Amino acid sequence: MENLDQLRDYRGYIRSTKQDDQNIRALAPALLENIPRIVDSFYDALLDNTAARNVFDGDEQIDRLRKILAQWLREVV
Repeated sequence: MENLDQLRDYRGYIRSTKQDDQNIRALAPALLENIPRIVDSFYDALLDNTAARNVFDGDEQIDRLRKILAQWLREVV
């Protein structure tokens, strides 16, 4: 699966709407400069949850997913 296909899958998974996309575009300048913090915050919160943490196979998978989320955020705006 290519990155764009993965990004579409993630968009569907989080049930992103057209209004969500418009809101994100309006926040684009602030979003772009804060992508590393946003990704870190998201995964810090996710990994604090034992059930969620157990879904992952290890650090390599988490690192890969962090990159995909950052790329998705860049492509949304």
